[in-house]
Amino acid sequence: MRCRLPLILTLALGGCGGADDTTIIRKQDGRTVTIISNGDRSVSTVIDSDARPAASTDAKWPADAPAYAAAFPGARVTTVVETMANGTKGRIVTFDTVAAPADLVQFYQARSEKSGLARIAALANAQSSLFSAGDPRDGRAITIQAAAKDDHTAAALTYALPRANR
Repeated sequence: MRCRLPLILTLALGGCGGADDTTIIRKQDGRTVTIISNGDRSVSTVIDSDARPAASTDAKWPADAPAYAAAFPGARVTTVVETMANGTKGRIVTFDTVAAPADLVQFYQARSEKSGLARIAALANAQSSLFSAGDPRDGRAITIQAAAKDDHTAAALTYALPRANR
């Protein structure tokens, strides 16, 4: 069921329209996931059965993003998902840009280094790039994944905030 849940969530969110909409999904283990969306899907909140928000989406760059996860110049944000996992707060920001994938890696690598994050991984090929850095002492982390499309680059920036900001 775990593999199917993201698909179910995507389908449920894709069906939202008009006025605010609430969808309840029952998992095989009996727990529920509630998805509350406004009509144009620009804001959605996902609540797991323990009644705490698991994720929310908003198509604006988070104003309180740390320096290592600053908005990429000219980025067109498509989704922002706020997460809480194992007591660590983070976000996933998806966006489009006309910049090349390698330019995104260079941008976030420089910010990571300036913020004291150590490189974990860096991968690249002709069409895509990935960079990941973190600090195990305070939990800060960042991963940028970018892939060239026909006329733009699609990117996903995932970052974790310091444990002190829980």
